[in-house]
Amino acid sequence: MRRRGFTIVELLVSIVVAGVALAGIYYYYSAVQYGMREQSRISQAQLAARLGMELIAGDIQRAGFLATPNSRVDPNVCPNNLIRIHPVVFHQGASGAVFRSGDAAAPSGSVPNLAANTNVNPDDVVLYGNYLNAEEYLAYTINSARGTIQLQPLIQFPVPSEGADAAEQPLTLTDQEFHDLFPDTAFLRIVNRHGFAQFTRITGDSGFGTRTINVAPSPIQFSPSQPCGVEGWCEGCRVNVVNGVWYRIEVDPVDSLRTDLVRYFVNQDGQALVTTREVVVPYAIDLQVWFRVAEPPGGAGGVAFTMNLDPNIPSDLTTLIQSGDVNPPDGTATAEPEAIRSAIVRLTVRTRMEDPKFPHRPRAMATDRIRSFDVQPTSAGAAHVRTYTTEVEMPNIAFANLGISTTPAAPGGP
Repeated sequence: MRRRGFTIVELLVSIVVAGVALAGIYYYYSAVQYGMREQSRISQAQLAARLGMELIAGDIQRAGFLATPNSRVDPNVCPNNLIRIHPVVFHQGASGAVFRSGDAAAPSGSVPNLAANTNVNPDDVVLYGNYLNAEEYLAYTINSARGTIQLQPLIQFPVPSEGADAAEQPLTLTDQEFHDLFPDTAFLRIVNRHGFAQFTRITGDSGFGTRTINVAPSPIQFSPSQPCGVEGWCEGCRVNVVNGVWYRIEVDPVDSLRTDLVRYFVNQDGQALVTTREVVVPYAIDLQVWFRVAEPPGGAGGVAFTMNLDPNIPSDLTTLIQSGDVNPPDGTATAEPEAIRSAIVRLTVRTRMEDPKFPHRPRAMATDRIRSFDVQPTSAGAAHVRTYTTEVEMPNIAFANLGISTTPAAPGGP
């Protein structure tokens, strides 16, 4: 029997069928790979936002720690205290404004492609408390005339793993390490043996050898008329550092199309310390902060507070502290941050690259959620976004449960 081969027509048909099958497999493979890449970028954005939110939440909870809810009305702060300390200084975002890395105060940049990314107005917030450590140190002598405070020898306490018989050890530091504990960019809180506090600015130190800190203005001296002051041999007096951290959305110094959520330490004038810049969340595009407030007993000071229990977050352009209830926590003399009980934080992060198949949907109103971000107007598609929202209790402010006072504000401070 004679075997016959394939005809040209059959070969052509086979090639066409095989080509269609391979094209389908390739298309499916490409679609799967494309989807996996986009999902990986989205997952990275989600992870970055979640980790960043944890850091923000921790710092918000720490606001006011070893400080005060409001030095103007805190009965445990000396009335003659010259430094005004607030735990929260909030700035409301406007007009798509973001910061540049060289900005000391006000923002000078804008979100990328502002014309397409409407109603994106990031807030920023400065938090004051003890953000360097959780330590208080005993004072040895306080010289109000010279503005110096000498500390008692620093003690290193044993760790639990060393057992109950482990002894306390004197702590030895280099001059630089001592300076880092008490930087001249921070404030110093001084508490006398009666529990009264006062705040001053650190201006320098003499190194670890003498453990002496220089401050200005000089500490208030104790007298029968000034029980909140300190004595020269200040038995039981303790001190601790109070400093600030600033969260804000900032244009990347290298890539102008990228914005990040950054964290700075601030100096005594509330300005960012450039050397402390830390990128908390890369490719962050929006940060919104609101505050819930409590009603003081009897509406002290003639100001009626109400706690807003509405689970719906309001407009991005407002806060839960309304002008009719209490002045916003903006750091001014008339601000009343002691009414704050919790903060609501919403952070929005975009994917690193745009998705050509993902259409941009502009944010029509400030109350809408951000659904996409158009990075470059000339490229197709948009970047995916992910948003995290959390409410954080502020126990260091709520613990004092201060009412409202009409006492005039003291000058200076953040």
